[in-house]
Amino acid sequence: MAINKYTGDYRIVEEFDSKGKVKTHTEYIGEYYCFEGEKGKLGSKGVYSVVYMFLCTAAYIISLIPSTFAMRSLSTSLIYAFEVIPLFLMTKEGIKAVYGQMPMERRVAEGIENRIVPSSLFSIVLSAGAIISDIICALMAGYSRDIYDYLFLISAALIFIMSVMIFNNRKYFKTIKSSSNNK
Repeated sequence: MAINKYTGDYRIVEEFDSKGKVKTHTEYIGEYYCFEGEKGKLGSKGVYSVVYMFLCTAAYIISLIPSTFAMRSLSTSLIYAFEVIPLFLMTKEGIKAVYGQMPMERRVAEGIENRIVPSSLFSIVLSAGAIISDIICALMAGYSRDIYDYLFLISAALIFIMSVMIFNNRKYFKTIKSSSNNK
């Protein structure tokens, strides 16, 4: 049986509607959180990091459009296929950080703080692995590279660079308990 660690943050409330029927819903009673930076908001560096997350995702999608030698080699394509997981998690939590409700519930705050940094780190490792694997495959196969192979390499390098920048801006995603615990 799975245990949800956030169940203590909610209570079940029963109310009567206009027809006299009992309606049941949950109400949040836990602590509220905000970002450490500028007045509890994400801040400009954090917003730039979220833009980098979208650019990483765009570079990933663009690199998959043409048929390249790198994507035909199993070592590179397998590494690059797993790249979608950290990119998705990073972008999803970045959207929550920018467009989410302030102050945040504990579940949202912990998701942002605990997913963006590890996802950017895994993205760094996977994109570096894809770059190295692509270069090794190109040297071993001895083929002439066309423009699409360079597009793949540039896209992987952009993902690497932007993931490093997101990782360096990790302090902007730290959350603290809000001083006012009401919405």
